[in-house]
Amino acid sequence: MRKNLVASLAVGVPLVVGVVTTVLVLIWLPQIPNPAAIHWGFSGTPDGFAPRWVYPLMTAGLAGILPLVMGAAVVGSAWQTVYTTTIRMIVATAVGLSFFLGTILTGSVFVQRGVPSAEDAPGIVPLILVGLVVAIAFGVAVYSLMPASSQRSPGGEAVTPLKLNPGEVVVWTSSATGSLPFTVVVIGMCVVVAMLGVSGGPLYLLVVAALVAVLPLAFAMFHVSVGQRGLQVRSVLGWPRQRIGLSQVTSVKVGEVHPFQQWGGWGWRSNPQGTAVVTRKGPALQVGLANGRMFVVTCEDARRGAATLTALVEREREGRDAATS
Repeated sequence: MRKNLVASLAVGVPLVVGVVTTVLVLIWLPQIPNPAAIHWGFSGTPDGFAPRWVYPLMTAGLAGILPLVMGAAVVGSAWQTVYTTTIRMIVATAVGLSFFLGTILTGSVFVQRGVPSAEDAPGIVPLILVGLVVAIAFGVAVYSLMPASSQRSPGGEAVTPLKLNPGEVVVWTSSATGSLPFTVVVIGMCVVVAMLGVSGGPLYLLVVAALVAVLPLAFAMFHVSVGQRGLQVRSVLGWPRQRIGLSQVTSVKVGEVHPFQQWGGWGWRSNPQGTAVVTRKGPALQVGLANGRMFVVTCEDARRGAATLTALVEREREGRDAATS
């Protein structure tokens, strides 16, 4: 039951919305000017134009294929034991996004029917508001229809502590580097920025695109270290960063991380169980904290890092007990 329902909502709904909206656009396409308005400025008047055949492509891609890919990415989890609140959120977001973009794109074509020139097209602010309402309504409905998640603590394996001599100083360092898909996304954003700069696009679009391209770099690579000060995780850009003292650690394990299934994607993630720095699928250092939450970071040689951190935590705990006895 759960398998079929999740698959139907995650894949079926965006597919239907994409097909229906694309068909409507194709029906109305001969009635709109060529070129057609495809972008409206802050004043509410059109300021971007393109051949009208662009609309069916945009509608199929943005209202259908993009949300469908988002939903399909987590469908496999319905056939696995990992079924979390994050998966419900992704499916609901994919459905809401499909309705939101479908409403705006088909509406943009609808309001241009019979208009002599694309420059005379009316504003689309009402369409955006309607799209938001429809998206939220269907997103909430889909989230409610999906079965409750079976949220569990991520599995993990405790490791044998590293053997330390009395007073020995030890430091372990590693890196958390983005996976190939994540890297492709970042490079794609940089290409968009370059294209905008070469084409002389609007300054505000160039600024926004540059920020969108640079921000992922902060989450593409992290330096991870374990030492006398505990566990430290720092972005290659210096922010974000996190330090967890030895006294805050209650458990240390090594486990396998599935970015979308467990944490909703890559980057600095958070859910009711804790916080994670996820750059790829694979081994991760899982640290239980005194506040009941956990901190997870995917990294190279996670097992040795766990062994080092476990040894330092045990030595710190023994020293603390000896001081109070």
